Amino acid sequence: MQKDKGILKAWKDDKGFGFIKPDTGGADVFVHIRDFGAIARKPRVGDVIFYQSVRDGSGKYRAADVEIEGLPRFTKPASPGNKPKYRKEEKVSPRYGLIAILIAIASLAVVSYNKYAHRGFQETSFVPAMKSEAGTAAPSDVPPSVSSPNPAVVPGEKKIPVSAIEKPTPIPYIDSNKSSAYKCEGKTHCSQMTSCAEATYYINHCPNTEMDGNNDGVPCESQWCK
Repeated sequence: MQKDKGILKAWKDDKGFGFIKPDTGGADVFVHIRDFGAIARKPRVGDVIFYQSVRDGSGKYRAADVEIEGLPRFTKPASPGNKPKYRKEEKVSPRYGLIAILIAIASLAVVSYNKYAHRGFQETSFVPAMKSEAGTAAPSDVPPSVSSPNPAVVPGEKKIPVSAIEKPTPIPYIDSNKSSAYKCEGKTHCSQMTSCAEATYYINHCPNTEMDGNNDGVPCESQWCK
């Protein structure tokens, strides 16, 4: 599109605008510094101007796409406001990275604990079952009097009388203060004892005694071992 031509008639350098007198005559045309683009110097009165006449909001003509004869225009660099906006790379704080690592380690520890705890529970539940199935002796291998108070009589099996079971020979206890010896004879109460030494022997060597009520290791405290 061919541009109009004129002479820069007036220029107010402090305000950045002036007026062009068209070669074709007519009213002066308003021109602003921004319409010159990037030039090597400021406009001067008397410069030959090439421009496009456009109407502003009020309907008046003004100059646009202005060039000064003999003065090249440079490519206008992008203003700070027109620069493309790049999204800043979000940096992860080292503190949050450490927290994430600790959470991952804790989660792994919980999963491992649950896994091995469950496996241990299965093993402890399985072993007694095996013992009860594979390790239990047959009724014929265990004397009825030993296996249970009321043993079941198995047809064809010979019942062993209690009297036929050999009892262990009691080991005599020699009191260091006396020359008499003690042995387990079924005594369980202080009233059956004859001395503190005999009562002490019984609670230490014989079963089912009832002579140390407070479990302090001293029997018959009110009768013999005062």
